[in-house]
Amino acid sequence: AAWTKNGVSASISGVSIDGRANDNLITEDNATGNHRLIQSITIPSGVHTISAYVKPNGRNWLLFYFGAGVAQAYFNLSTGALGATSGASFVSAKTESVGGGRYRLMMTVNNSTTTAQNLQLSLASANNTSTYAGDGTSGIYIWGVQVEPADTATSYIPTTSAAVTRVADVFNAAFDAKTILVANTGTAIMQARVSSIASYVNLLGDANRVLLWADANTTLKSSSQTPTPAVLTATIGGAGTWTGGAIRAAVSWGASGRSIVANNGTVASDSNTFGTATDVPIFSVGNGTIESMALYSINLPDAVEKTKSTVGAAF
Repeated sequence: AAWTKNGVSASISGVSIDGRANDNLITEDNATGNHRLIQSITIPSGVHTISAYVKPNGRNWLLFYFGAGVAQAYFNLSTGALGATSGASFVSAKTESVGGGRYRLMMTVNNSTTTAQNLQLSLASANNTSTYAGDGTSGIYIWGVQVEPADTATSYIPTTSAAVTRVADVFNAAFDAKTILVANTGTAIMQARVSSIASYVNLLGDANRVLLWADANTTLKSSSQTPTPAVLTATIGGAGTWTGGAIRAAVSWGASGRSIVANNGTVASDSNTFGTATDVPIFSVGNGTIESMALYSINLPDAVEKTKSTVGAAF
């Protein structure tokens, strides 16, 4: 849906993170006052997360401001730092670097009403300062604004004027990927976000083997089949939790056994191996998102597996 522009102009300029020429350049006018985008939205009561992909173009601060009950958060677009936050509906806010000088900005709110209210994205001259004299040239690039009923942002889903329902992020391995995953030796690494841990979450497996899974917020598990069924458990490094942000999980296997690690934590290993694959292995996060993954046709050494399990590390 179209946004109301107050003290700004908007144009399509440049390539966004989806690789298409659809980035939105927002430029402030030279008046003194607010410089912002406004949209009236109606969402159910409860916890929602607002997110957008943004990079600076002369203006280094942006304010997220959400209607009833008021929730607001300032973001430094040049460093990714979080600025001032406030409001009875405010729950949390954070940023995530996505490369190219761009950050995904996220603010979680506890909405208290089902009536229409304004979502405002306001340029700011400094932390906690959204009213100022514009210079007529400064602004931001913004793409992928999303509001969703979750306590964290999930993968972007294109919409127009109507809401859509997201489905699970699923990767079905095929061709060379399948060859690696059904082999007797290999390594798989995936970075994911999970909105909740219900009874369990399967991350990688097939009908006969579950290479990676979780049933608690602070641990990663793996189930082997030979010589006897056995569960291997590792604690997520850095005091990380599945529902607290991105988790990078890794599993390596070979003739001598298997190992698992998450977020550069302590590697857990044993001498058990995985049974024969019965079908095409699946990466699946039913209540979250898969951000990235890598497959290797060798059993990586523990030290290498540990390093590569760091969130954002090079594969």
